[in-house]
Parts: sequence; structure tokens; C-alpha cells
Amino acid sequence: MRWTNRGRAGVLATATALVFMWAAGDARSEQAESTSADEVPTPARESLATGDAAMKAAPVDPEPLAARSPRLVGDPATGATKAAVCGACHGPDGNALVPMFPNLAGQRSDYIAKQLHDFKAGHRVDPVMAGMVAMLSDQDIADIAVHFESGTVNPGTGTPTLAAAGEQIYRKGRPEIGLLPCIGCHGPNGQGANGAIDGGFPAVGGQNPDYLMKQLQSFRAGSRANDWKGIMQTIASRLSDEDIAALIAYVNSLPQPTE
Repeated sequence: MRWTNRGRAGVLATATALVFMWAAGDARSEQAESTSADEVPTPARESLATGDAAMKAAPVDPEPLAARSPRLVGDPATGATKAAVCGACHGPDGNALVPMFPNLAGQRSDYIAKQLHDFKAGHRVDPVMAGMVAMLSDQDIADIAVHFESGTVNPGTGTPTLAAAGEQIYRKGRPEIGLLPCIGCHGPNGQGANGAIDGGFPAVGGQNPDYLMKQLQSFRAGSRANDWKGIMQTIASRLSDEDIAALIAYVNSLPQPTE
């Protein structure tokens, strides 16, 4: 579904309100481009065929971004066992072994759960992940999500010269072109936030630069479209390649404190 200009304006207004919430101290609190089978770890490679089939067979949800039923309560200990195969790409402790894969350690469980449901339903497209989630139950997803949330992401480093420019965009945006600051949804330290929307806003602090690059480029191109009311697609469309590089450098340098 395409959003009208009025609809997008409403979304941006909501995000603007979140920006002011962060500024007032009221806050409390993404996939490789057509990767060949030989370039991914064995568990992921073995899931490609299953993933292709699952994506083709996935039922079409008429309201893919509508709020789902309340999430099941997950068990992190059980999730650790179920997530063992995930470690081939995302690391045994949730810190990815290969930069093109996202770190999941410390990520918000509601966000992880939403992404896994979206992969399973075909709202976020990736043949490897579709294969991985094809046989997961809702309880499996809840358990895996809280397992990864309980971890700690390794600190990033960023590139100091680029990070300074990225900080300006992250914290202040560019009002003259309608580019909202990232801080409004992702928080002052990149820790993300829970919200009224399904999945909340993800933690981005310390996330792998290669993964962040791919996700921002995909949002900008429209090839990833499972964001809330297209807000990330709108924001990314206003970022140049240089902006993206600077933002990634800054975000990767952020701490991701445990709340």
C-alpha cells in the first residue's frame, strides 16, 4: 500500500513529537545484497532452498504492519538452545561473526520478534532468513528474541572524522529538507525504544557498519518496506551516500547501555 503525502506527513509529525520527548529527557529507555550460496555459513546455505519455497508459499497479510496480538512471554534459557543454529551467522553470543550480518545481542526482543514474524510472513524478504524461520512457532520466536535481548553487544569504534558529521544528522537532522533526527526514535545512545507500534524502534548502537549500510540503502531503494508506515523509507530517501557513511560511523561508535 502506498501512503499519501498527508499520511506520510502524519507519520513525520509523530516522529517529530518523539524527538522532543527525547530532548526533554522524557525517554526511558537490518541483509546482504543477493549473497551467493558460497558466501554464507553452512546453516544459512542449507536454508536457501527452504527459504525460497517458504517465501513463495507465504500467505499475503492484507494488513502486514498492523499491530499483532500481544507477544508470548519468552524464556531466555530455552531460547539459548533454540538459537544455537543462529550462532553461525549472528555469533554464539549474538555478536555477528561476519560484518554483513546484524548483531542481535542486546537488541530489543519486541523488535527481534517482529522481524522474525515478518521474515516468516514474507513482509521482509530474505531467502536465508525465510528458511530459518519457516518451522519456528510463535513460542520459539518469543524464546529466541528474549535470549538475544539478554546479551551484550560488543562496543563499536566508528570512524572519528565521519562520526562528527554523522552526529549532527543523528541528533539534529536537517530541518531545511525535512530530515528528522534519528535520536527521536532510536534514542540518545542508540538504545532504541519501545513504542505503541508493533516491534518498537530498534537499538542501533554498536551495530555492524556493513549491515547498517545495506539496510539504509534498502530502505532508500524501497526494497525493504516493513518499516512502520514507511517512515524509514521516507527518511532514507533524503540521505546521500555521504550522509549514510557518516551516520553509520557515528551509530557504530555509540554505547548501548543496559536499562
